[in-house]
Amino acid sequence: MTGGDVFTILWRRRLFFAVVFLLSMVIIAGVTLSLPRRWSASATLYAGGATVDKALAADTNLGQQLARTFTTLAANPNVADLVRARLPFRETRDQLLARMSFAPVEQTQLVQITAEGDSPTQAQQIANTYASVYSERVAEQYARGETGAKLFVNEPAALPTKPSKPNRPLYIGLGVLLASAIAAAAALLRERLDRRIKVADGDSTVLDVPILARIPHFGRNWSLSDPDVADAFRLLRTNLSFLAPTGLNSVVVTSPRPGEGKSSVASHLAALAAAEGERVVLIEADFRRPALDRAMQLEGWKRNSPGLSQYLAGRASLEEVLFSTPSQPLLHTIWSGPMPAAPSAALGSSLFNLLIASLQREFGLVIVDSPPVSVGADASLIASQVDAVVYILDVGSTDRIAAAIGLNQLRKADVHQLGVLLNNDRSRFSSYSGYYADPDRAEQAPVVGLAAGAARRVAGRS
Repeated sequence: MTGGDVFTILWRRRLFFAVVFLLSMVIIAGVTLSLPRRWSASATLYAGGATVDKALAADTNLGQQLARTFTTLAANPNVADLVRARLPFRETRDQLLARMSFAPVEQTQLVQITAEGDSPTQAQQIANTYASVYSERVAEQYARGETGAKLFVNEPAALPTKPSKPNRPLYIGLGVLLASAIAAAAALLRERLDRRIKVADGDSTVLDVPILARIPHFGRNWSLSDPDVADAFRLLRTNLSFLAPTGLNSVVVTSPRPGEGKSSVASHLAALAAAEGERVVLIEADFRRPALDRAMQLEGWKRNSPGLSQYLAGRASLEEVLFSTPSQPLLHTIWSGPMPAAPSAALGSSLFNLLIASLQREFGLVIVDSPPVSVGADASLIASQVDAVVYILDVGSTDRIAAAIGLNQLRKADVHQLGVLLNNDRSRFSSYSGYYADPDRAEQAPVVGLAAGAARRVAGRS
């Protein structure tokens, strides 16, 4: 994975990245603010004496060596026990030494003793007490001849004015880096685990199948009076004709799983073709979950009976199941009717094949809204009887494994032509809204008006 790939993933997952980053920063800030505050105070000791002062004239490094020696001896447990006895609060030796730090001041004879306290006063008190006790102990050893130098309190510890820990600005700064790393890792992991269809803006195929069109995310209420919606379906219709240059007048619309917009696509494609002068019949072949009447709002377009199941059972004629739409006379619909006992057997019957062949002769375009490929063998049976299959993939929800399985099933059915339509596509190439800056002035007649005009022209020719 290149740096460009990582950037592309992070940009695609930018909302998720931002949420994880903010949550991480809230946690880091909360932990930082909850950390107890500590204060530090330092006392400075001077290592010297008559013997040392004379020796320094001959060896200038002696003072530095002496400072380092006294620094090491400062952490002696015996010294810590003497300091504990002087402090007004009780603390173990290990607890006291954990508060302390000792360091020589480079190029000098100075030793710095630093104490950490829960308050400014406590830090000052511990540092000064430790410096005083340690210097007294060294003075006693000097008097007994056990050491050749003394320690003097050169500078007592001052009262600290601000806490030394936690360094909140530093912690927050590091927290920004940590939160960014966590958010990036989470976004990359989510991308890896995400099984939804991924299509780049410039892709012309998906799963080795040509992309016929990209339907933008229009929200819940689609309307062909919206120029964006109409143009998206015009592109679909045009590319369908390119898909089968020898002639295409029957299409099945299906999807890998339910809820990916196949009924909406089938009904809007049929309405647009009828609005532009084509005699269209739309067949609702999804017996299990018929949804055409909810997929599009069109005046006078409503579910009627009898339907396809009665026709296939021999209880209704073609004239009885074929309904026209008052607002679009060129749009005819065959509703599903009651679910038969064996839906796949009904759709695989010779009578259904004869129906498709008969409608192809009578209408310019036959559109079949079939069940999803994952539901029985219905879609595969229908797909083998028509000129082309429009395979709907919802960019936001379709599982790519389910999509691949569905495509393999359709290929086994020996379909004539196969193309993919990307539904709810949010890529920058899927929307036409930038072209119609002022929809009220767009040079385009309303779809209903087109339908009425087309109907008058057909009537005039007949």
